[in-house]
Amino acid sequence: MKKTPYLIIMLFFAFFSCEKPNEIEIVETSEEENSNSAHRDIDLPTSAEILENDMEWAAYLTAQAILTNESAKAQFMSALSNSEFVNIVRIEDLLGPNLINLSFRNAFEERFNYFDNLPDCGRCPGGRLDKPEQVNCSGFCSYLKVLLNENCLEIVLPNGFNPNISVVSSTAHPLNLDAFNDAYIHTEDDVTYRIINNINVSTFTNPLVVRPFIDVLNGCKYDAYSELNFTYFLH
Repeated sequence: MKKTPYLIIMLFFAFFSCEKPNEIEIVETSEEENSNSAHRDIDLPTSAEILENDMEWAAYLTAQAILTNESAKAQFMSALSNSEFVNIVRIEDLLGPNLINLSFRNAFEERFNYFDNLPDCGRCPGGRLDKPEQVNCSGFCSYLKVLLNENCLEIVLPNGFNPNISVVSSTAHPLNLDAFNDAYIHTEDDVTYRIINNINVSTFTNPLVVRPFIDVLNGCKYDAYSELNFTYFLH
C-alpha cells in the first residue's frame, strides 16, 4: 500500500510524457524564439549608429567621387568657393534636386552603386556597406532621401582643401561624446584606415567631415543630440 502514491506519480508522468509531446515542444520552441528575438534586439543598431554610418558613407563616397572624376572635383571646388561658409559645403549644394551641373552627383551615384554591389569591403565604414534604410524606394534613391529629406548635412574641411594633391581623408562627426572617429585615407589606388581626433587632424591630408547642422525651419532640430556641439569635432 505504501507504493500506491509512487505508482500514481509514475503513471502521471508517463501519461504526460506519452500524450503531450507537442505541448513540451511548443514551450521549448517558444523559449528558443524568445531567446533568438532577444539576441536580434541586442544586435539592432541604434538610430545614432545608423545616421553616423550614413554620414561616414557620405564622406567616403565624396572622397571617392573627387578622386575618380575630374568634373566632380571641379564642381566640388566650385561649391566650396561659392559657399557662404568658410571651408564648408552643404550636401544639398552637391546632391540637391535643383542642380544644373550633375557631375558630382553622377560620380557620387556611380561610386554608391559600385560599393552597393560589392559583397565585401574591408576598408569601408563598418567593414562593409551597411545599406541605408529603405524609404519608399531602394538603392541610391533611398540614400538621397536619408541625406537630403531626413537630415541637414554639411561637409567640413578643417584643413581647407588642396585639389592638387590626390589624397582625401574622410570621416564623420561622432554622434556621442567621443573626441575621435574612424577615418579613411583615399588615394587613387588604395584606401587605408586610421583613427582621427582633434590632436592629430593636422597630420591628415585634405580631411573632410560630414556632420549635421541645426535648421529648425526645415525640421532639423536634432534634439536627441542636444548635448553635442556639432562644430567642435576636428576644430
